[in-house]
Amino acid sequence: MKIPRITGRVATVAGAVAVAAVMSGVTVGAANAAANVAGPECAKGTVCLWQHSNYKGDSYTLPAGNDDSDLGKSDFDNKASSVYNHTKDKYCLYQDKNFSGKKITINPGKKVSSLGKFSDHASSIKAC
Repeated sequence: MKIPRITGRVATVAGAVAVAAVMSGVTVGAANAAANVAGPECAKGTVCLWQHSNYKGDSYTLPAGNDDSDLGKSDFDNKASSVYNHTKDKYCLYQDKNFSGKKITINPGKKVSSLGKFSDHASSIKAC
């Protein structure tokens, strides 16, 4: 069963908090703690793809235990450039529909800020 979700990138205020902390004389350690809050927003138990590197742009969310043989049906074909696998399973991104063609494996808990040469080439995704 496929239950993908596409959302616009939610703006984060962590960067502003870090800047405000530094400007108000708070120690660098506190600024770093605030900066660590920023990053990819991806619910536990899902795999999240983003349109651009560094988890920016439109996003696509796939709940654990699901797959998507055609990302084009969700208007995310050949768009993924960064990913966060927030599940306990390995997931593979495939270059072609129906889990075929070249693939890359994203290990459990792995955050990939740039898919490099595979950016904008994923057409399907499943646990592997």
